[in-house]
This record gives sequence, C-alpha cells and structure tokens, in this order.
Amino acid sequence: MKTWVFVVGSVAICLLTSCSSSGGQSSPPTRTSLSSSASPSSGPVPTRSELLADLLQPGDLPSSWRATKHDASDDSSDAADQAADAACLNARNTYSDQLVDVHSPDYDETSGSSITSEATSFRSSADVDSDAKMFADPKASACYMSVARKDAASGLPAGYKLDGVDIKVKPGTNGGPANEVALITGTVTLTAQGVNVVTYDSTVALRGNMTEFSIDFVGVGAPVSAAVQRATVDKVSSRIAHGG
Repeated sequence: MKTWVFVVGSVAICLLTSCSSSGGQSSPPTRTSLSSSASPSSGPVPTRSELLADLLQPGDLPSSWRATKHDASDDSSDAADQAADAACLNARNTYSDQLVDVHSPDYDETSGSSITSEATSFRSSADVDSDAKMFADPKASACYMSVARKDAASGLPAGYKLDGVDIKVKPGTNGGPANEVALITGTVTLTAQGVNVVTYDSTVALRGNMTEFSIDFVGVGAPVSAAVQRATVDKVSSRIAHGG
C-alpha cells in the first residue's frame, strides 16, 4: 500500500457494513495547533519493528477506542489510486520504490468512527520528497477528489446513493509538528436506504527518514474530536522524530 494515498472509498464500505449513525451537513473538521517536533534525522532506513513502534499504540487513545486487526480490504485500490493521482499531477509514481509497509491496529468507537495509522519505507529520501511535492500542486485537491469519488461510488448496492465527495489538500505543517507534510480533509455524503449519512475524514501526512506516515481519522456524523486528533498526532510525530 502507498501511505500518502487518500482513499475515501473505504469510508463508503464502512457505511455499507457497520456504520449506522446519521447527520446533516456541517462544517469540515477544524484543524487546531499541534506542538512542534524535531525534523527527521538521517540514518539507516527503519526496520519493520521500528516502524510499528512509531505507529498508534493502545495507550495513545482513550479507553472508548477499541483496537481491532487492520482491515486490509480497504487497501485494495491503493496501487491504482497512486498511479491515477501521479498521472493527474504529472508526478513520478513512487509505488514500486517502497520497501516495507506496516499498519497499526484499527481503532473504532461504537459510533462507527475510526482511527488508523500506517508507515511505508522507501529506497531513498528522494521518493518521499517527490511524494511531498504532490501536495503542493495547485491541482492536488481536484485530482485527489476525482479519484476518491470513483472509489466511494464503487460497489454501492441498491438503496444506497453517493450524494457528494469533497476534499481539501493543505500542504505544510498547518500549525502542527515540524515533520507534518500535509493535512487532507474530506467529507463523504451518502443516502443509505433513505437516511442521510455524512462522514468526515482528516488525514495527517508525516515524514521520517526515508519513510512516509499517515494517521487517518474518520468520524461518522461528526468529525473525530480535535482533542483526540491533536493528542494522537503529537504522540506519533514525537516517536517518529525521536526514533521510537
């Protein structure tokens, strides 16, 4: 899987299988200021165990979040999505340069909201630099949204209708830690058997030494709270910056 691919299609799958909360349209998740963190240090590419140690840990979240094995079915379109994003942005596709890809457990609340994290190591820092530049392209939001709409609409059964997908890509630290590369926010609106359902996705992209990290927050009916997002990103980004 490619870490910095923003896939909203998995949100639609969640709604079809386990998410039943509903909500009306409201404003996208608000980004709050996060504590600063040191830039990634140079050195050998991290091992699989080191990458796993940097990702979300059970103690990082309140007890209301339950850890479950990562659902790899959500990753099935990532190679194609990465290729489509790169083509749309006229950028280099670094998918074949990845070395190790790992996931934390998925963390879920009874509301249907979820938090996931992922890390991918690459052959060189140039791969990470290339991917980071994609976020700064003025066309990034439009390109990501085009791919995400296709993912979200695929596989919808009878009685379900995709009403809208909106994505905003914000490059840079966005008031967050020094190793933050971008913040990507999105909403997906579905009519599920006559009920309007809105999900809110906030993905924080972080970088380490020859590595890409992402933390994905999906809220059903409302964004995952700013306090949970802030605390989670602080903990993961600090481990990345300080090598675990």
